Amino acid sequence: MDNLQQLLSEAKLSSLVESQEIVLLEHNQTVADALKTLARHNILSAPLVVSPGLEDVESLSPGESAPQLLGWLDVKDIIKAFLAFLHEHKGPVLPANMLALMTELEKHGPAFAAKMLITVLGSEDRGLVYQTDTDASVLTAIRDMFLGQRDGGRLVHRLAIFDAHGDITHIVSHVDVLRFLLKHQQHLGPAAGQSLQQLGLLGAERTGALVLLEPATPTLLAYEKLAAAGVTGAPVLSSDGQIIANLSASDI
Repeated sequence: MDNLQQLLSEAKLSSLVESQEIVLLEHNQTVADALKTLARHNILSAPLVVSPGLEDVESLSPGESAPQLLGWLDVKDIIKAFLAFLHEHKGPVLPANMLALMTELEKHGPAFAAKMLITVLGSEDRGLVYQTDTDASVLTAIRDMFLGQRDGGRLVHRLAIFDAHGDITHIVSHVDVLRFLLKHQQHLGPAAGQSLQQLGLLGAERTGALVLLEPATPTLLAYEKLAAAGVTGAPVLSSDGQIIANLSASDI
C-alpha cells in the first residue's frame, strides 16, 4: 500500500474536483428560500455564511470582505429543526394519523418556512473542521477529517477549500475521494479485489440497531425515526418482509 500512500500524499485535495459553481446560503435567508436553492441546484447541503454589510465592504481588505463560514446546512438539519418546532407546539408525540399530521403541517409549516437559517444551523464550524486550504493533501483530508482523527474524532463528509483571499474555491466530499480512488484503483493493490467482509466492514463492532420502515408510515415520522437512530437512510419493508424501497435524506 506504499504506492497508495504516496499517491494520496502527493495529490492535492483541490485537484479532486473541477471548477465548481459554489452555492452559498446566507445566514439571513429563510428556510423556504434555502430549500428552493438546494432543490434548484440538486444538492443536499451548502455552506452557511455571513457576508459583511454594504456599509462595511469599502473599508475591508479582500480577505475580510469574503463571506465568513458559519458551518454547513443540509436537509437533515432542516428536518430535525422542523421536527423540534412541531414538538414545541404539539408536544412530545406527533399524530400518526395522516390527516391529523397534515393539519399540523399546514398550521405550523408557514411559520417554520419563514425562520432565518441562523436559527436552524446544525453544524457550526468553531473548530474550523470543515475548512482547509488549497495545499492540503488527500491523505490529510482522509485521515484528519473524513475519518475523524482530528477535533476529538468528529467525522465530516465535506470540506470547503479556501484561497488566500478567504474565498471558497472548491467543495470536496468523501464521494469525490471515492471517485479518485476508483480512478487510481491500480494503486489499491489486493484490497481492490477484497469483499466487504474481508475489509472488516461487516464486523460485529459495526452492527447497530437496524432501522426498518413500514410503507404506511407518514414520511415525516419516518424521518424522525431515522434522526432518532442517527442514520440517514433505511429500507422500507412490505408486510411479508421484502425490501420494496429505500428512504434517505436525499428524498426530501
